[in-house]
Amino acid sequence: MLNWNWSYTLSTSVVALAIVSSLASHSAQAQTGSQTEVKATSVSTSLSNPSNSLKVGETRSQALTRTKDDSIARIHTHKLNGKNAATVYVRGIPVVTYIESEESAKSVSENNSSDTSKTKSEIKGETKKNSESLKLTTSTTNLAPSNSDSPAKSADDSSENLLTSANPVERATAAAALINQLNRDGIDASKIIPAWKNGNYVIKLGDRGMLKFDQQAVFPESLQNQTQDVLESANLLRRLLGGANPVLEVVNAPKKNLAARSSSTPALNSRIVGVMSGMASWYGPGFDGNYSASGEIFNANDLTAAHPSLPFGTLVRVVNMDNNQSVVVRINDRGPYAHGRVIDISTAAANVIGLISSGVAPVRLEVLSK
Repeated sequence: MLNWNWSYTLSTSVVALAIVSSLASHSAQAQTGSQTEVKATSVSTSLSNPSNSLKVGETRSQALTRTKDDSIARIHTHKLNGKNAATVYVRGIPVVTYIESEESAKSVSENNSSDTSKTKSEIKGETKKNSESLKLTTSTTNLAPSNSDSPAKSADDSSENLLTSANPVERATAAAALINQLNRDGIDASKIIPAWKNGNYVIKLGDRGMLKFDQQAVFPESLQNQTQDVLESANLLRRLLGGANPVLEVVNAPKKNLAARSSSTPALNSRIVGVMSGMASWYGPGFDGNYSASGEIFNANDLTAAHPSLPFGTLVRVVNMDNNQSVVVRINDRGPYAHGRVIDISTAAANVIGLISSGVAPVRLEVLSK
C-alpha cells in the first residue's frame, strides 16, 4: 500500500514538472518571436524611410541639417500690378516670377462676389450637396480599375501640369521643387539652356524637364523683352546650380527681320494711308502649323497679324503706346474676336514691341501703302 502511494506521488510530480517545463518553453518562444517581429518592423521602417537614414559617422541632428540645407530654392508670394504672384528664389536670388492670368484673376473676383451674395441657407445647402457629390466621386474612384504603371505616370503628369498651372503659387512651388531635386542630383549646369520651342520660350533643364516662359512667367527684373528675360533667368540658374558660364543667345529664338529693324524709319511715314487705335494682343502657342484665314500656314516666327477687315497682304505698323516700340506686320489672318481689341499679332512681332509679358497693350495702327 505504501509502495503504491509513493509510486502515485512520484508519477504526479513528474507530470507536473513536464507541464511547467512545457509552459516555460512556449513562453520563451513567444518572447523570442515578439522580439524578432519588433526587429523586423524596425528594419522595414528604416528601409521605408531612406530620408531618415544616417551616413557613416553622422549624428541624427547632422542628418536633419543636411536634409534642410539641400533645399536651395524657395518661393515668395506677393502682389504684382494688382495680381497674385509668386517668385522663385534660388540661394536668395530671384530667378523667375509667375503672375496670375487675367482670366484667373477675373474668375476669382467673380467667385468672391458670388460667395458674398449667398445666404447662409444656400451655403449650407451647397455644402451638403458638395459633400454628397464628394462621397459619390470617392466611391466611383475606388471602383475604377487601376493600371500597374499608372502611379508613376500620374505623378509625372501631375508635376508637368503644376509647372504650367494658372495658379502662380502652385507653379512656383513645382518649379522650386524641381530645382531642389536637380540640385540634390548634381545636375550639370552647362546643360541648362534657354531655347525657343513649339512657339514658347523655355529653359531646358538637361533631360529632366523645362520651365516655360509664357505670358504668366517673367524675369523678376523684367526688361520688357521676353528673349532677354529668359536669357537672364537661364544664366542665373546656370551660375547658381553649378557655376557654368553664361550663354549669349536663346537657341532657335525668333529673328527680328528687316521689317522689324526698319519699322521706325522716317521713310515709312510717307506711306501711311490710315490710322486707328485700340488694344492689341498676341497669339502663337498652339497655332503653329495650322492654316490661317488667308490659307497660309501660320508660323509664330513670322511678323504677321490678324485683323477683322483689312485685306490680306496689307502692311501695318503697330506702335506700342506704352513703350513707343514698333514693328511692321503683314495681315494674313482674321481676328481678334475679344471685345475692344483691334489686332492680334504673332509671337515674333509681340516680342519686338515688348507685348509678351503684358499680354495686351494699347497700340496705334498705321496702315501702309505698298
